[in-house]
Amino acid sequence: KTITVEEKSGIAGVTGDNADISIRRLGSSVVVDNARNSDVTVYSIAGYVLYQTHSYDSEEISLPAGMYLIKSGNRVLKFRI
Repeated sequence: KTITVEEKSGIAGVTGDNADISIRRLGSSVVVDNARNSDVTVYSIAGYVLYQTHSYDSEEISLPAGMYLIKSGNRVLKFRI
């Protein structure tokens, strides 16, 4: 039996209207920049919604130290404070 494996497969990248969203730490806060009319949701690692809003540009969210999942538009990042 011969098995052939293609060198390239899968998704090369995802782009969209909110591809330039950035998430950064500012002291004990998280700042979501360039949200541009997107929903911003912060989840605990256990999956509980801790914060949710609709942002038109940037959003600063104060959070205690810990690990979080932050979703803005179609982008989800794991973030630690």
